Amino acid sequence: MKLQLKSAKTFLTVGLFVLALAWTGLMNFVSNLAMGQAGAPPRDDGSVKASLSSLERDSKEFVISLTVDVRDAEDNVLTGLRESDFDVYENGKFVRQFKTFAPAGQGPVRIAMVVDASQSMAGRKIREAIRAAKELLLMLRFETDYAGLFFFNNQLQERNAEMKLPIGPMDKRRLVQAVDALNALQIGNGSPMLSTMIKGLEAMKDISGRRVMIVLTDGADTEFDEKEKNRQRVVRLCREMRIPLFMINTSDDREDEDFMKELCKETDGEYRHVDKIDKLKEIFVQIGEGLKNVYTIEYVSPNPVEDGTTRNVVVNVRNGAVGTQVRGEYSVPGALTAGGGARMSETGEGQSIGSLAIVFVCLAALLGALWATPHVLSRRAAAKKQTGTSQTSATAAAASPQPATATTARPKPPPGKRSAKLG
Repeated sequence: MKLQLKSAKTFLTVGLFVLALAWTGLMNFVSNLAMGQAGAPPRDDGSVKASLSSLERDSKEFVISLTVDVRDAEDNVLTGLRESDFDVYENGKFVRQFKTFAPAGQGPVRIAMVVDASQSMAGRKIREAIRAAKELLLMLRFETDYAGLFFFNNQLQERNAEMKLPIGPMDKRRLVQAVDALNALQIGNGSPMLSTMIKGLEAMKDISGRRVMIVLTDGADTEFDEKEKNRQRVVRLCREMRIPLFMINTSDDREDEDFMKELCKETDGEYRHVDKIDKLKEIFVQIGEGLKNVYTIEYVSPNPVEDGTTRNVVVNVRNGAVGTQVRGEYSVPGALTAGGGARMSETGEGQSIGSLAIVFVCLAALLGALWATPHVLSRRAAAKKQTGTSQTSATAAAASPQPATATTARPKPPPGKRSAKLG
């Protein structure tokens, strides 16, 4: 019996080890399915670099918008690529046709501009800030590009008046409104920078496309008790919406520089320090040109079902014989369903999911067998022991002598003899 239990334990140990290996292989299989087969990536020699500036789905339709920032080895914008130089795959399925394609320099941009209106900005700083903001607004294209204006100081915050121009498409009327708001800018005490940035980010939640936030300030946030909580919220919102922060610091003593640099790093943005205030306009123009120099692609999802899945998108970018590959993802609301989310495409991925289900069932059966084996063997051993004990008791009872009875029969006298008293 001890030998049997030892064999069962050995079997269980080996089985669990095999199960662990199989489970690891299954997870790799699932990961490969999730990323999708995007064909052979272009030969990457380092001369082409790309990143997904934005990737999102239209809230009403299954139109997917993405912007790709493509640069050369020296980090210069790589212009001149055509639509045929981009291949897009969603969950492994090739997107054969784009709904729209905008080359670098023609892609739409949505800008939330946040301007410091505290006392430290008084004088030449605020005048140059207004001039630079106007120049950037003039660079935006009507109907295509969006803009919004937010100013911050304590007086504006108390009146809940930080938003001076709601984010929307630029046209002549809105451009006049923006210029009027800048000309009417009033200086006040305090610098609630982060809380104003939060309002600007929340105003962009329902705006699709390439979204950025430009913050012009000369120093520290004065909401000290809420600073860390607000900082975390800003970073979270930026990451959720893929909004980079462009922070421009006009402080002479570089106040809060490390803090602003970290914000830009955490949101894939850019930090600039203005050494001379008269260069502020030039910096705004550079940022504006850089924001527009991205490639914009729109396509209809090959799986237009709200199935609660996360879709993986792969973009192959080619420049002649070389190129690179970038990846991103977006989520779809709804309940996870076998008919929707499980069927990744019509070119074989559904069969892979079916194979995955078979593998999972087999592993579950193996785990159940491993769990039940020691219990079955233990019960069999106990039953065999009990049967053996019963048989031993019966054999011993049969071999032992029978005990004598309590009453013995009296012998009869021989015939012909009588008692002496009767003679």
